[in-house]
Amino acid sequence: MRTNINRHVFSLLFLSGMCSPLHVLIFKLHFQRFLVFLQQNVSLYIHLWFYLWFLQTTGLFGVSALVARDFFYVDMAKTWLEAQSYCRKKHTDLATVDNMSEMQTLINQVDPFYFGDVWIGLTKGAETRWGWSMGDNTIQQYSMLKTMSNTLFINESCGAISQDGYWYSLSCFSLQEFICYDEYNSMIYSISVKLIWREAQAYCRLKYTDLVDIQSAAEQQNVLRLVFTDYVWIGLFSDYWKWSDGATSFFRYWGTGKPLSLFNISNCVVMQMNDYGTWDNSLCDRRLPFVCYEGQLCVLLLLLLLFVKLNVNFMCTWI
Repeated sequence: MRTNINRHVFSLLFLSGMCSPLHVLIFKLHFQRFLVFLQQNVSLYIHLWFYLWFLQTTGLFGVSALVARDFFYVDMAKTWLEAQSYCRKKHTDLATVDNMSEMQTLINQVDPFYFGDVWIGLTKGAETRWGWSMGDNTIQQYSMLKTMSNTLFINESCGAISQDGYWYSLSCFSLQEFICYDEYNSMIYSISVKLIWREAQAYCRLKYTDLVDIQSAAEQQNVLRLVFTDYVWIGLFSDYWKWSDGATSFFRYWGTGKPLSLFNISNCVVMQMNDYGTWDNSLCDRRLPFVCYEGQLCVLLLLLLLFVKLNVNFMCTWI
């Protein structure tokens, strides 16, 4: 029983992208009391396994929500797959980004005298998914989405809210008014200028925080008070890009006119250091420097809270 539980606990932490192989080793050194407790309480082990799996697969907390990242710029010329392999061996994975603050941290890790392209962990996936511009993947918790017939075969659609309260998928290139959100005062702002979705996103990120997202019926009603035309852009969009580590983050930082079309064979994503770190899609066999990340194992907080609830004496040293 001891070997089996040890193997599965650490494989859960490693395969879910929460920690690097080195962190798994440190886990083994620091968590012996935890493992002994699990061995004596198999039902707790089963519940813990299920809980972490549930948080990740439902999007309530993806891998990225549990991990605070340290970024590492690697000045070695590798293809995207080679860079991915290197990062998984030496760190955790190629860089994943959740928000604009983290994006700025990532940009700052790159050699300031380098103005070429840099690999990150985004690559083309097999299917489209819906998410929010601010990075959230929580549309399944609250949604008023209706797919319009003329966008069924468009692989990248954008979301607009209408006066009837429903969200509609429109061509991202249609001109609409939009609503921005400012995280500093938790206010939303109606912008009467008509822009395509990407331009509206850029405007909101420059002037406020981002296009508004809607996570509850109360937020829906608040947004509806600012809807005065047939369709108004919100932060909802769909695309087919996915993160190397399996994270569910929908944060994107594309450059103007990027990415190129769906039928382009440029399936991997770079930061353009000659364009403020904005993203472009590129051929995966180019040899470029890259950025890896390591998680700081915020999942330990979840375990610690679990132990407190169970009144288990436990000492934990943060890595």
